[in-house]
Amino acid sequence: MCMLFWDEWLGFDWMAFRQFLFSVGCLSLMISLIATTEGYAWWQPYASVWGFFASNATISIIGAMFAMTALFWFWRFKVV
Repeated sequence: MCMLFWDEWLGFDWMAFRQFLFSVGCLSLMISLIATTEGYAWWQPYASVWGFFASNATISIIGAMFAMTALFWFWRFKVV
C-alpha cells in the first residue's frame, strides 16, 4: 500500500496519505449512515464483509498472500 503514497523525488507523500484516510473515513461514514437509514445497525455492512471473509477463510488467506507478494514485487522493482 505504501507504493500509492510514494513520490519518486520526495519520498513518502503524507498529503496523499491524509487524503486517503479522509476518503476512507467519509466512505465509511456514508456506508454506516445508509445502513442506519435502511433500518439496519450501523455496523451491519462491516459485519457482513467480515462474515464473508470468515466463511471463505481459505480463499481469503490465499488472496491476501497473493496480494502481499504482488505488492512486494511491485515495490521492489518500482520504488527501490
